[in-house]
Amino acid sequence: MHAIPLLSIEKYQKEKRDRWLNDKELEKIWSVLDLYPTHLTAFVFKLLLLTGARKGELLMQPGINLI
Repeated sequence: MHAIPLLSIEKYQKEKRDRWLNDKELEKIWSVLDLYPTHLTAFVFKLLLLTGARKGELLMQPGINLI
């Protein structure tokens, strides 16, 4: 028996995902975001879509404060 029981549990293996949004999906998402032009959330989603950045990468940028 291990001193730390969690060491005997196998780590969950994540499947690698290689999927991108197609043009139709992007158009649909963009049109919904356009319904909320003054919402910060819509702006952030558009920024993420345009740059390809991850949420964490955006939040780590100097001068970015979304709170």
